Amino acid sequence: MRPLGLFETTLATPSAPYAIDPNEIGGAIRPFIRFCRERLSAPEGAISLALIIEESWKRGRNHPYLTAWDAFNRETA
Repeated sequence: MRPLGLFETTLATPSAPYAIDPNEIGGAIRPFIRFCRERLSAPEGAISLALIIEESWKRGRNHPYLTAWDAFNRETA
């Protein structure tokens, strides 16, 4: 069985480095993590998916990383 490698660097085309791949497990998580690291300078350990999901569940997607991700996707759409 192969590990998911969600926190590894991903290969993406230069024109769409944060493109979501619907055919891959973690195809939406990898671009989000890469976005947080590259655009938001998120330090190691700050991208806790469990905490981000928990906070967004409680507060309706108000986590700063999710807010920035949503804004980025609106701008590029």
